[in-house]
Amino acid sequence: MSPKRSQEEKINLGTAGEYLVAYHLCRRGYLANLTPRNYRSFDIHAYNPANHKSVDIQIKTTDKKTGFPIGRGLKPIKELKQSETVFVFVQLNHDVELYVVPARELARIMLDIVVPKYTHLDPEIQLWAIGRDELAPYKNKWSSLGLG
Repeated sequence: MSPKRSQEEKINLGTAGEYLVAYHLCRRGYLANLTPRNYRSFDIHAYNPANHKSVDIQIKTTDKKTGFPIGRGLKPIKELKQSETVFVFVQLNHDVELYVVPARELARIMLDIVVPKYTHLDPEIQLWAIGRDELAPYKNKWSSLGLG
């Protein structure tokens, strides 16, 4: 078992993911504005100057092989059904992997695929996570941003 990370290490990992996504956005011709650290609603506001479209992006970064945490209970998952935010899941290991998923799609995956697998758990108190298998169709799917 690896030693527990300090809060500073967790913040640095998250910041690395945010800057990596900002880099990918800029390479695609979008403007990427990072919010102040740990802003609650989103991490990056992306804007396409060619068509004036914009989107708010929430970044989830890990360097572990386990899933990405989504939240505790079903309430945060159900709230995603109403959200226009896009999630980018960043896997930082030997190979960098990025998964671009609209919040509404994330809610559908969680409610239709992930949650039903765990009928023995209380869904209202469970800390939910999503794995790379469920995210695979969204790997490098930058068109999910809706900025094109």
